[in-house]
Amino acid sequence: MIDYTSFKTENIEIINNTYSIIKDTFSQEKTETRWRRTHKFTNKNGINIYLTYDRFENYIKMFIKFSPHSISNNNLHNANFFSLEEAQISILKTFKSLGIERDDLKYFGVSSIEIGVNFRVNRDTYFILNSALLYGCYFFKETQYKHYKTASNDNDNDNDKYLKVKFYIKSEQKKTELDSTYYELGYCDKNIMRFELKLEKISKFKILDFSNIESLFQDNTEEILQKFILDDYEKMFFFNLKEIDNQKLKTKPQFKWFGRLQVTGYWETLSSKKRSKEKQKYNKTPKKFDLKKEIRNNIIETFSMKKKSDFPHKTSIKKEEDFPPKKINLQNTQNPLNSSNIYGKLYSSDYIDVGNLPKY
Repeated sequence: MIDYTSFKTENIEIINNTYSIIKDTFSQEKTETRWRRTHKFTNKNGINIYLTYDRFENYIKMFIKFSPHSISNNNLHNANFFSLEEAQISILKTFKSLGIERDDLKYFGVSSIEIGVNFRVNRDTYFILNSALLYGCYFFKETQYKHYKTASNDNDNDNDKYLKVKFYIKSEQKKTELDSTYYELGYCDKNIMRFELKLEKISKFKILDFSNIESLFQDNTEEILQKFILDDYEKMFFFNLKEIDNQKLKTKPQFKWFGRLQVTGYWETLSSKKRSKEKQKYNKTPKKFDLKKEIRNNIIETFSMKKKSDFPHKTSIKKEEDFPPKKINLQNTQNPLNSSNIYGKLYSSDYIDVGNLPKY
């Protein structure tokens, strides 16, 4: 549930004690450009520590960044089921290794966090991924990785810019140094996907009191985070013509609208207001199946699990021979990061014959 997280403290005693432990066991690396007056230390377990110093070169702030999930798997992967309780244990153990005791947590806050869920699906994973069109009013964008999509607000004037949504096929993820997927390495089943919310400026989000790390250890923390994930998942919009039961379309306007949906880049041509209305219309259209509901149920199924043994390692996948995932040549796309163009390419070659239009 909790992945890569940044913890912050300004307690000088804790900072100096942690530095005394890591100065000979961590390696110092070049700090990223946006960090001013800061030294970066890292180790092979995936822990990154940023120490900010004042003009007298005294350390005054410390950021500890790591993935509780990955560390629990010896920094190999984060593809398996991972409960909040396991995340809490991982956090405590990691802090302990840095000389930080349980009673010291009150001096720490959370500065950024990734909250998400790995879940299994019963359909072809690329079919689902290629159907994810929007998060709220933001289009999902293709990345350099074919199994990975993101959606975010690029407008610097909006608070939404501090939220980044990730939707991807976890089983298709690869280790940087290897050319094998997590599935091929045996870390998870073939049909595992992930929905994740990256909160980059924590003060903009009020789901928990992130100024105090103890908020991650409350009795109702798991329930709060699960609700946050599900509420934000409701902003997802999936578009796939294979969903629509065109046999139940009866009127000439319905058939005309169905034809417009097959036009390349149709959704992007709409204004925000018009797009919202079209989404509502699409959601009410008779369907053979409903991807959004299916995936929501998959996520809820994962939330109902309490231990690793509950998470299915081998599951059956419905065959999608009639709509295999298309290979998209990003070089031939006018805007390779614009998902609506890509949807047009997916469906313009799959024109569906709606038959004879009804006469009046």
